[in-house]
Amino acid sequence: EEVVVIMGVHSVGVAHRENVGFGHIGEESGWAFNAKDYILDNRYYGMLTGGEGRDWELELAENNGGIPNRYQWVHRSGADESPIMTNSDIALVRDLQGHIVADSEGNNGLVTCGYAPTSKAPQGYPTCPMARATLELMEDYSMDNAKFLTSFGRVLAKMLKNGY
Repeated sequence: EEVVVIMGVHSVGVAHRENVGFGHIGEESGWAFNAKDYILDNRYYGMLTGGEGRDWELELAENNGGIPNRYQWVHRSGADESPIMTNSDIALVRDLQGHIVADSEGNNGLVTCGYAPTSKAPQGYPTCPMARATLELMEDYSMDNAKFLTSFGRVLAKMLKNGY
């Protein structure tokens, strides 16, 4: 539960590709729509479980400057922004165990199943199974912002107290 809770901080998170290898070149890429508003809420969970969470596509982010190429999930909705997720985010709603491999060029993180039946998975790959251990929590937090914020405060306090 605590991992699911603390991952919700991604509602205010942005990545700079030139620093971490994830995101879009030359822009701040958020894990949720409007991440640059820096409002802590339950949008992250909705991006993975709700109606908006159906269009995740895996793509290879080809990097320079010593940063390895990385696979990332991109949400293409036609909006001005395209939120991203990593395999660790997607694994909160899809069971990726046994589905993560290196591609033919040695890039790690290729997922051999699709997010949803309508997502663009590589040809012949099945839909990823649901993550039974965490999916219910993800759905609960996507529907109850107050519950998420209360849980987040508790988990953050524990992390700070224990020196994380």
